[in-house]
Amino acid sequence: MIAEPIRALLGEDLAGRVEEVLRGAGPEGGDLDLVAGNDGSYLPAGEVERRLRTAALRAGLAGLVHDPDDILPLVDLDAVETDGSGGLRTDLEALLAPIRTAKPYLFRTGEAEPPVLAGAVPAPPAARPAEAIPWRSWDASPWRSTEKRGG
Repeated sequence: MIAEPIRALLGEDLAGRVEEVLRGAGPEGGDLDLVAGNDGSYLPAGEVERRLRTAALRAGLAGLVHDPDDILPLVDLDAVETDGSGGLRTDLEALLAPIRTAKPYLFRTGEAEPPVLAGAVPAPPAARPAEAIPWRSWDASPWRSTEKRGG
């Protein structure tokens, strides 16, 4: 009825009393099982600390690297120290020096350069309809003269 890890946490005396309460308390006189689990609302302290270090490191890497997600697996999170406000106390340059020498393509270099455009030159914009057909200069006199001759 009670799993062994829970039994070890409760102790034999308390586990025995819990089993007495659960015995026969189910529907139709059946025994109930004790189930304990984490509903996701509780994070272990180590997980909270790891998330704080990761967030501080992401903020420190902003602007230095192309993608912080490429750098994070390469950094030893145990070597990262944070202050209470979420900032880094660790020297970021010393932490990133081995990665910078091994994989320099992950880091940004200097100012951002405009992209080089290659390929065909775009066509010039089309003329507006008012400029394409000069309506004001159009004259219907040739058709008027035809009407007079034909009729």
